[in-house]
Amino acid sequence: MAKDKPKILVVEDSVEVYDLISRVVKGMGYDVKVVTTGKEAVVSVMAKKPDLILLDLGLPKINGADVLRRIKNIDKNISVIVITAYPDSDMAKDAIKQGVSDFVPKPFDINNLKRRITKALKSKS
Repeated sequence: MAKDKPKILVVEDSVEVYDLISRVVKGMGYDVKVVTTGKEAVVSVMAKKPDLILLDLGLPKINGADVLRRIKNIDKNISVIVITAYPDSDMAKDAIKQGVSDFVPKPFDINNLKRRITKALKSKS
C-alpha cells in the first residue's frame, strides 16, 4: 500500500502569495490546502491534521500568532513554518516561544522555501 502524500496547509490571505506557495507545494508532490483566515486554519487542523502548516503571521481578524497558539493547543507537535514580512516583530518572537519549526522571511526565495519544507517534513518522520 502506497504511503499517503504529506498534507500541507497554507494559511495566507494574499492571493498572489498563496497561489505561488500552492503551486510550489503541488510541484513538490504534496497535497495542499489553502485557507485565508485564522478561523479556517483552526477548523482545518481539527478536521484534517496536516503534516505541515505554512502560516502567515499577518492575517486579518485573528493574527497568525493567535492562530499558532490555537493550533498548538490542538496538537503541540505539529510542524509550523512561519512566513512573515516582519521576522523581527514581537509576533515573530512570540511564535518562536511557541515552538515553530522554521521562519521564512518575505519576500522568499522559492528554492529556500522548498528546502525548508523538505527539512520540516523529514524531521516529522
